[in-house]
Amino acid sequence: MSERYQGTHISAPATFRGVSGEAWRLELPPLGARGRPDLDGTVACYIVRVPGAHAFWDHWNMSVVHLRPIPGVKAATRHRPDVTHELIIGSLDPEEPLPAALVADGTFRLHILRPLDVVEQFTVRDDAIADRLLELAVRAIVDGFASPDQDWRIWWGQAIHSTAAHFADGTHRVDLQ
Repeated sequence: MSERYQGTHISAPATFRGVSGEAWRLELPPLGARGRPDLDGTVACYIVRVPGAHAFWDHWNMSVVHLRPIPGVKAATRHRPDVTHELIIGSLDPEEPLPAALVADGTFRLHILRPLDVVEQFTVRDDAIADRLLELAVRAIVDGFASPDQDWRIWWGQAIHSTAAHFADGTHRVDLQ
């Protein structure tokens, strides 16, 4: 076994930094230019670093994907007919380096451990609100209010559905720039 990987030092400034960690939003190329058709379902994606959230790794991938049909890609499995998006949190393999560039194209490779930590489907009006919901989830982690670890799976399910409902009923303002 190789020496344990100790984390990639991403040279780009973090998009969000808090008391528990930091996160980098990945740049998504335009639809059709992401290297694989299934990547066109990705609405937004972050790499999150939270030292101490798990004993053996400290980086996670957090993303949100839409569940609409994509030509050439197998249809998404929906847990309910009304769901529109899925939030995914996956631990990154600590023995594999992170990509040097923060551009999620066909050459970009994240080594995500299985099983995934969190996979939660939800319903929102559009991709912009799904993106905002992911941003709030990322901020909750780096600010120390939540953990990306699978032990928080039930909490995430409740938080994601409550937040989506609050966007729908106007409790949360949708400040989209």
